[in-house]
Amino acid sequence: MNSTLSLKERKATFAELKAEYLFIAIPFLLLISIKLYISTWQEIITSPDWSLASCLIFGQITSKVSKAVACSNTKTSEHFFGWYTAKRFL
Repeated sequence: MNSTLSLKERKATFAELKAEYLFIAIPFLLLISIKLYISTWQEIITSPDWSLASCLIFGQITSKVSKAVACSNTKTSEHFFGWYTAKRFL
């Protein structure tokens, strides 16, 4: 397997990484900024809204796992993939 990537592939990979970081950072930044605006900084830590942000991140991770399996060139048994996904949900 060739480990060197072309400039176009590197740019595409970097763009995908930036998008992933933004999708993870945006819920947290919005939650913190709204809590700072409408309440005290102590309520940032005690806010139940963190569960919503964690659910968003969990959904993105499960989507990435499915996308990685679909994009891989190896043959993957759907039964083993189902088992792997079930373990991740637990």
